[in-house]
Amino acid sequence: MSEIILPLLGQFRRRASQQKDLVTLWERTIGAKRGAHTKVSALEGGVLTVWVDNSSFLYELSLKKEEIFKKLKRHLKTEDLKEIRFQLGRIE
Repeated sequence: MSEIILPLLGQFRRRASQQKDLVTLWERTIGAKRGAHTKVSALEGGVLTVWVDNSSFLYELSLKKEEIFKKLKRHLKTEDLKEIRFQLGRIE
């Protein structure tokens, strides 16, 4: 049983660490003001999904999407980033 559980725990810890690193990188890239209105949801299959709490910030981020993408791509080492998707929704 431990041969199954220990590798799974290792994978979980690596993913949690990568998620934390991604959130930190996101906040550094977009700044505190914008960061307060967003929440990184997931990076899966090269697509970074980010929740945005209001339409004005969603629009602002969409205008700066290429710039943000380039900055993230330059610093992201864990996975190949291919796209950023912004979605309107509640952040908690």
